[in-house]
Amino acid sequence: MRVAFVDTLYFVALYRRFIAAIRIDVIRLLLPAHEQGATIGVAQSAGSLARIVGPIFAATLLDYYAPLPYLICSAVSLFTALLVVQRLCREAQPVVPRHEADLAK
Repeated sequence: MRVAFVDTLYFVALYRRFIAAIRIDVIRLLLPAHEQGATIGVAQSAGSLARIVGPIFAATLLDYYAPLPYLICSAVSLFTALLVVQRLCREAQPVVPRHEADLAK
């Protein structure tokens, strides 16, 4: 049992390293050079803060009502997914300049 737990922790740590590298690369590709350092610093600081506050927040909710941390995290994830879909749908619509729209009439 203990070996399986240690193996699981190893894969979780490995997974987190890959995700951290991918997140930094995505930020680097999306932003201009002069904004990259500050934005990556804020993203890493937010991740560190989440690793400190998250377990305390979840444990408090778990003591109050067992399913509550799962329900709240599910609601936050759903809300975030809806915001992403809304933004992607808005960006996917082609923008036609006003003078071209007038010419098409």
